Amino acid sequence: AIEPNAAVHEQLRDAYEANPRVDCANLALGAAAGQGTLNVTRTSTTSHLERGAQSVAPEEIVAQQPVAVQTLDAFCRDKAIESIDYLKIDAEGSDLDVLRGAEGLLSSGAIYLIECECGMHPGNKVHVPFEAVKAHLEAHSYRVFGIYEQSSEWLERKPFLRRVNALFLLDSA
Repeated sequence: AIEPNAAVHEQLRDAYEANPRVDCANLALGAAAGQGTLNVTRTSTTSHLERGAQSVAPEEIVAQQPVAVQTLDAFCRDKAIESIDYLKIDAEGSDLDVLRGAEGLLSSGAIYLIECECGMHPGNKVHVPFEAVKAHLEAHSYRVFGIYEQSSEWLERKPFLRRVNALFLLDSA
């Protein structure tokens, strides 16, 4: 489990410390290694890496934390992880950056299933557009397998989808 929020990471680590199959890392994944700033929000599920563009109301951000950023390729190399059966990405708008940091794994077909949180309409400035994630993964022979956890546009109270969790399957044929 990879969690950039220090407090949430501690909770994960404590919850799984007795399970030798679970390793919890306190870092963020991105397109390149370096340092980032985590905007910690009132609701931990909306905390996100600072990207320059404002994606939540400024009053929702309660703190900022420095966080190490690593690519998924480097993380897996360091941990001797050769393949991933199921990769769940929920990076509040940085999902495509996580995928860009996994080019080696994607190109070699080392990840079987990938689930990403995707925006479904142009007004959604928080999530990566579904079309961008789909195009990136299709270039690596992934195909849409399913659409889950559909969320309507509650912010603007409009009758269309805000976001979905899209599941992509490696097309190994």
